[in-house]
Amino acid sequence: MKSKNDNLKVGFRHPGDVYAASIKRIVPLQIWSGVKLQRHTSRGLSVFERFTVEALLQLGTCRADELSEITGIEESLAAWWLDGAELTGLASRVGERKYMANIEQCIEAASSGAVIGVATDEITVAWLPISNDFIALGQGDELVRTLNRVRPVASYPLPEPDSGILRADLLNSGLPKGCIYGAQEFSIIEFDSDGVRVEEAIPSYLMEVEIPSEESTDTQVVFYTELGGKKETGKKGRLSRSLARESCRIPLMQNTVSDLNCLSDSIFSTAVSDIE
Repeated sequence: MKSKNDNLKVGFRHPGDVYAASIKRIVPLQIWSGVKLQRHTSRGLSVFERFTVEALLQLGTCRADELSEITGIEESLAAWWLDGAELTGLASRVGERKYMANIEQCIEAASSGAVIGVATDEITVAWLPISNDFIALGQGDELVRTLNRVRPVASYPLPEPDSGILRADLLNSGLPKGCIYGAQEFSIIEFDSDGVRVEEAIPSYLMEVEIPSEESTDTQVVFYTELGGKKETGKKGRLSRSLARESCRIPLMQNTVSDLNCLSDSIFSTAVSDIE
């Protein structure tokens, strides 16, 4: 019995010296912009912060006057350093003027030479409901710019339970499964609950996916978009479409390509039969 991946080898061609598969499908694809999330941040320790971390580890609890005595700096500046340690999670205030070391964070900072923090940010996310994969994108990503120039050709009705689910719940469910491409690059901790729900229908696009190799996840995708109106051709006055191609490179996981390959291509074939 053939597996999904076996189907990928059908229609392999040889552009130059790199084999590639070409898959033509109508694909549901949702783009969400301005998605709020919490992410890890990292920056190197300053010289002053190193002194503060060492003092906190040595003393356990520390006051500004004690830090001033150890480092020889003004007490007002030492107080400012300790306030900064509290903001970065290296210390917790336990009195009006006393700070207690957060040992785990201080040890990590001392060993790595960096402060790990948490920040609120916004990104763009692409969702392919066919395989339930997500792609974390920058606001100016090539895919975002391309989709601004093309139009969907159909709507894909979402089955339950995805239809109407909170978007944050859907996205957060993908984090532990490892199906959000780019989650590590953006250091995503979790997506914020903003009350936005997933639409009942997802826009679908005419797409041709070209895979450079079986090992690569970076694929060339061609979107087809209708130009102008339609014109009559042939003896029966048949209406034909005038279509343009918009291409970009996006990451697709292997299981995503497999699921796309199993979709019927009959609708695509009908829609683009008049391209040539």
